[in-house]
Amino acid sequence: VDDCGQAITGASVTASFSSGDPGIALAPTDSASGIYSGTWRPANAASSVTVTLRAMKSGLPTVARAVYGAVIASSSPIVAANGVANNLNPVLGAPLAPGTVAAIYGSNLASSTVQATTVPLPTKLGGTQVLIGGIAAPLFFVSAGQVNAQIPPELPDNSSVDVIVLVNGNVSVPQTIQLGAVSPGIAAYASGRAIAQHSDYSLITPDSPARPEEWIVLYLVGMGSTSPAMASNQTAPVSPLATATVQPTVTIDGAVAAPYYAGLTPGGIGLYQINCQVPKGARTGDLPLVVIQGYAAANASTIPVKQ
Repeated sequence: VDDCGQAITGASVTASFSSGDPGIALAPTDSASGIYSGTWRPANAASSVTVTLRAMKSGLPTVARAVYGAVIASSSPIVAANGVANNLNPVLGAPLAPGTVAAIYGSNLASSTVQATTVPLPTKLGGTQVLIGGIAAPLFFVSAGQVNAQIPPELPDNSSVDVIVLVNGNVSVPQTIQLGAVSPGIAAYASGRAIAQHSDYSLITPDSPARPEEWIVLYLVGMGSTSPAMASNQTAPVSPLATATVQPTVTIDGAVAAPYYAGLTPGGIGLYQINCQVPKGARTGDLPLVVIQGYAAANASTIPVKQ
């Protein structure tokens, strides 16, 4: 309010935290009484925290007030801010395609570390469940700090949905994610070298490199919708093959590596593949591999080639 007790609208109200958490802006929620509010999700427990609130409005003096308290450790699951990302191309905050195998980062996300061993995948693993857009997501892996789940393919792209993690009855605060048509990520080693195969499905390695004009297989997630369409937790068919709706462009060392097939890997869940041909005349070495699908580029990677 101003010095006459009248409610102020259009002010800038912020909160900062001595714990080092990023500050937040508060939004007006009741213009009649001048109430502003915001949600703070503390990142860490702390025995002493000062919350400093500031109200600023042109023509009026800035006012600051401090609130003192503590943040106690919680047993409830917490999904980190922007903590849902493509498992193979983890760009925090980037849109994700329906059907993508996503990594969910946070704390208290599971009471133990468990890997799924059955297909179809479980929607409850080690006491952990994940709801994405209200649909129980298939789970590949759960641990306290990370859960790998499939974003249900039946969700509409170009929309916003909430991600909620439930652990033994405890429920996380919803984290909103943006869905897009495609969000490709290439399976690669930590070095950036793509996990690729020869046409006989043996691994391409520096000791067994790809050859010019050879057909090779790349593996990806996040390539979006297919024809025919797939449902959540459905294994990809052998016939007809589930072809990606948005076809990719693949280059090796800047030259086009013509795709023969791009779509879901038969028998898999959320796993895609691209069968493409190494360009004629490709030089020897670890060559840059680029996959672009629609408006999105996959993570940078390389592939060993020898003439």
